[in-house]
Amino acid sequence: MKYYFLFFIGFLFWGASVLTGQSIVTDKAQLDFGLVMEQEEASLPLVVRNNTENPIKVIDIQFFDTYHSPAFYADELTFILEAADSQVVNITFGPTQNILHNTEMFIVTEDRGAFSVDLIGQGRFLNNYYSSTENLNGEALKDELTDIISSSTVSLGYNDARDEMYMEIDNKKVNGQGASVNTIEGVYTGQTRTDYANRSQLQNMGFNCEHTWPQSNGASQEPRRSDIHHLFPTNADVNSRRGSDPFGIVSNPTWQEGGSKSDNNTFEPRDEHKGVAARALLYFALRYQNESGVNFNWLNGQEDVLREWCTNFPPDAVEIARNEAIYTRQNNRNPLVDYPQLVERIEDFTTNANNTTKALAFSEELIDFGFPEEDVTYSFVIYNDGYVDIDLSNFNLTDNSVFSFVEMPTDITLPPGEDLTLEIALDWASDESQQTMLTFSQDITGNPTTSIPVFVNTNVGAATLVPPVANLKDAVDFYPNPAKNYLNIQIDEVFTAEKQLMIYDVQGSLIVQVSMGTNNYHLLPLTQLRNGVYFLQVKNEEQEVIKPFVVQK
Repeated sequence: MKYYFLFFIGFLFWGASVLTGQSIVTDKAQLDFGLVMEQEEASLPLVVRNNTENPIKVIDIQFFDTYHSPAFYADELTFILEAADSQVVNITFGPTQNILHNTEMFIVTEDRGAFSVDLIGQGRFLNNYYSSTENLNGEALKDELTDIISSSTVSLGYNDARDEMYMEIDNKKVNGQGASVNTIEGVYTGQTRTDYANRSQLQNMGFNCEHTWPQSNGASQEPRRSDIHHLFPTNADVNSRRGSDPFGIVSNPTWQEGGSKSDNNTFEPRDEHKGVAARALLYFALRYQNESGVNFNWLNGQEDVLREWCTNFPPDAVEIARNEAIYTRQNNRNPLVDYPQLVERIEDFTTNANNTTKALAFSEELIDFGFPEEDVTYSFVIYNDGYVDIDLSNFNLTDNSVFSFVEMPTDITLPPGEDLTLEIALDWASDESQQTMLTFSQDITGNPTTSIPVFVNTNVGAATLVPPVANLKDAVDFYPNPAKNYLNIQIDEVFTAEKQLMIYDVQGSLIVQVSMGTNNYHLLPLTQLRNGVYFLQVKNEEQEVIKPFVVQK
């Protein structure tokens, strides 16, 4: 569902272009892709039409990730629409999650704002083992996964589990990894043992069984002790060194070997085992979340790094084959090997929690009409990029002498995945530069008020405090925008005089002032700036130019 509020800036007479509606129109307000399986794609055409008598430049088509993964994309992102012309854009849906995707896409234009289209598509996993998890998240998903991987399981017993692991599952001679004799590799150091005949002989060669979830923290009783999903072969001395230490990043190791490190309190596996170990621990937390005797407090503090390892070190062919082999013996799978992306839909593996994150996204960080020569409209879109409803209220324009609402927007509750379009109409006959601030309240803790700068008769990306006497505004370039830690400032070499750099916030307060001297390049640190909109002023003896930019860390 879309939400529209129309408010008007300027005088009370509107031209035909305003009365006919938006500058950009599409042949469909919603694209419904229906059911699409993972690893498959579906595409639908969207006709985008210029509804005005002047050319409009589309500068981007924006999409929003679903649980940190893109699901939609377009075959074209930039194009120019001549007056009353249209363009066909193909939108493709390729889901990685088995959920109903309900989101928006923004068609972003130069000087006319953004225009949104609803996107809907149902993703489905190919593996029917997880069919009952469709459209679940949070605690409901966690509980369902626990039911799936706990039903009709086989407990092998510790001796049989180790025999299966050493002789079959992790034996490179028989598991497809091509060794000519029985070969086992220690997961922490990469050291191998070869030509052993049985478990006892391998143990005499200095290898034993690592419980990724330590036995002292709840893995000592059956079936936890013999659950191969968290058991791995390793060097006995390395197993002892790790003990029951939690996983994490070790900056100052007191021991390291084969890529693994320890500081006697934290153990960091080598890169080859980081993702495997993370998925083993989170599997254990899912499988045994309802059983007493497991110290789930031990996992606290590790989840952030485990989630990071799950993403940065995805399952390879060896881990996938291992999961299949364990399934044939225990009759259960590790869901996070089959679908690592499920981690994103679970807020907390050790406590009861659902994702209540609130987040807003905007089509643009500022509203810039450019230099309009006739009555125009500008569409500004607010999107709920979080997981719960967000209340928006107290819409206001700070300068009522030039900018005004014809119809005051009312308070609204914006559901997740939905957007609110504010259509601004301008009747501005003067070429004088003006600016104001669009403000509104939101029920997001720590960020109750949002301020969006609004410009009229300013160069796109280059507002001038005084009219330039030459072309300094065209000679100043900076990047990136949005910026994070630094701003690269480049000025054409024809400007050889001394230059000053200033940064102002949206209230006009001077934040930074430095001299470029006669140089034409400067790297400006932004470490002291918080996220938001700022203005870079470049000034020499004759000219001063201001360019807005965004800090986004």
